[in-house]
Amino acid sequence: MIRLYMIFEKIQALISVMLIHFLCQLLLSIFFSEREEEKLKNNNRDLFLVKMKSMFAIGFAFTALLSTFNSIFDGRVVAKLPFVPISWIQGLSHRNLPGEDYTDCSFIFLYILCTMSIRQNIQKLLGFAPSRTASKQSGTLFSPGAQQIK
Repeated sequence: MIRLYMIFEKIQALISVMLIHFLCQLLLSIFFSEREEEKLKNNNRDLFLVKMKSMFAIGFAFTALLSTFNSIFDGRVVAKLPFVPISWIQGLSHRNLPGEDYTDCSFIFLYILCTMSIRQNIQKLLGFAPSRTASKQSGTLFSPGAQQIK
C-alpha cells in the first residue's frame, strides 16, 4: 500500500512538472507570437508609407506631364482614330478640336488611354507595383478580394 502511494505521488509530481512545462511553452509561444504580430504590423505600416510616397510621386509626375503637354497640344489633332467614338466619349476624344470629324483625336483622350495602359508597366519597372498576392487579396471594382468572399 505504501509503495502504491509512493508511485501515485511520483506520477502526480511528474504530471505537475509536465503541466508546468506545457504552460511555460504556451506562454512563450503567446509572447513570441505577439512579438511577431507586432513586427508584422510595423512592417505593414512601413510598406504602406513607401507605397503612399510612390503613389504621390507617380501622381505628381503624371499631373505635371498632363499640364505641360496639354498646353503644347491644345487645339491640335494628335491622332486619327480608326473608328467614330460612342457619343458620350466624343466630348473627350474631340476636346478643343475644330471641325466635326470625330475620328480626330485630342491630346487628352490619347493621354488617358496611354496612362491607363502604361501606368502598370511603369510601376513594375520602378518597383512600386504590389506583389501578385497583395493584388489578389485586395480585389478590384468588379471582382472582390479573397477576404471579402469568405
